[in-house]
Amino acid sequence: MPTPTTYNYTISTAFPNGKVATDRLTVEIRASSISTALDSISTAANNCAILFKDVLSGGDQTTLNSVVAAHQGAALGGADPVQAYSVGVPSTTVSSYGRAQGYVGTSATSGKVIRATNYAPQGANAQRSVNSTSANDASAGTGARTVTINYLTAAFVLKSETVTMNGVTAVNTVATDIAYIESIMVASVGSVGGNVGTIQVWTATAAGGSVWGSIAASDNQTFWAHHYVPSGLTCCIVSFSAGATVVAGQGNMNRSGDPSNANLPQLQIGQTIVHVAAGQWDHQFQVWPQIVGPDLIWLVERPVAATASTAVGGFEYVQF
Repeated sequence: MPTPTTYNYTISTAFPNGKVATDRLTVEIRASSISTALDSISTAANNCAILFKDVLSGGDQTTLNSVVAAHQGAALGGADPVQAYSVGVPSTTVSSYGRAQGYVGTSATSGKVIRATNYAPQGANAQRSVNSTSANDASAGTGARTVTINYLTAAFVLKSETVTMNGVTAVNTVATDIAYIESIMVASVGSVGGNVGTIQVWTATAAGGSVWGSIAASDNQTFWAHHYVPSGLTCCIVSFSAGATVVAGQGNMNRSGDPSNANLPQLQIGQTIVHVAAGQWDHQFQVWPQIVGPDLIWLVERPVAATASTAVGGFEYVQF
């Protein structure tokens, strides 16, 4: 018979930053080599209690200690307050739940991914750099002062790093394992209240290579209607919406399968949403489509006319 066992850690001393984000720690443990199933994580005062469904082996307990020692305490949930509207683990089974939304300009009848700016996933771990097209986006500037990159490694582990901006001068990331980007968010601002220029993430250090992800001026976030499902998690789609400011069209939700495998076909999730001109339609799934990570989910708009318009779309999800 399994023996559910709790492993207790003192938050102020066992965790490097003296804090715990239970949602992120859940993902980190499930992505580790620990073979025993995790049941739940809870915190009370200065104690973090990690409950497994059975006693850990000596090797698995050593791995757990290493995971705890490396945990930075940054909340996950998609990993920002807009993309994810809940933090923590609301039950013993739910890891996180959140929302992805975006917009894109259209002027043709061909399908277009709903992302406000271009995105070119790299697929390999590397150190990157960040800058702005405006000198006002700096540590003491009137625009964006710090920016958080929510990213995935080549092994599809979700992480984040906050970078202090230095205007048009590129700032190198500390992380050297940035392979894919979930979202980019302005984390703190000056008197303007948002990023003055375009925030750019470069493929190499010192603004080397090319820009592979960006925040449009004044947007404060990427507005990409996509979501990466980390390894070890299953994403259940709860709802899906699509619309446009001028032109009628259809919205589709797609998935790639393992994003590191270029030979997998792109497949549609659920039905097509057909929306009217200058309107939006929403769909609530009665049976949640389940997408097993690693995977990438994104939205596509196909207008019925070439008239200039702005397409919008989003979806909500729960991850286990």
